[in-house]
Amino acid sequence: MPEPTPLDVVRSRFPRTPDADAPALRAHAGHLARLRDRLPEDGLRGTEPATTFDPRGTDPHA
Repeated sequence: MPEPTPLDVVRSRFPRTPDADAPALRAHAGHLARLRDRLPEDGLRGTEPATTFDPRGTDPHA
């Protein structure tokens, strides 16, 4: 099974996320990965990943 894309991850919580959001989500995921790479590995142990949110403020249950 291939690794999920940032769009797949967001759609698991916000199913109506448009395909047009894929490039920005990919860029944001890359930014977060670069930030994580700057942290010492010991600093990440036991830390839960950040919650994905919809910056447009849309209600996924509407």
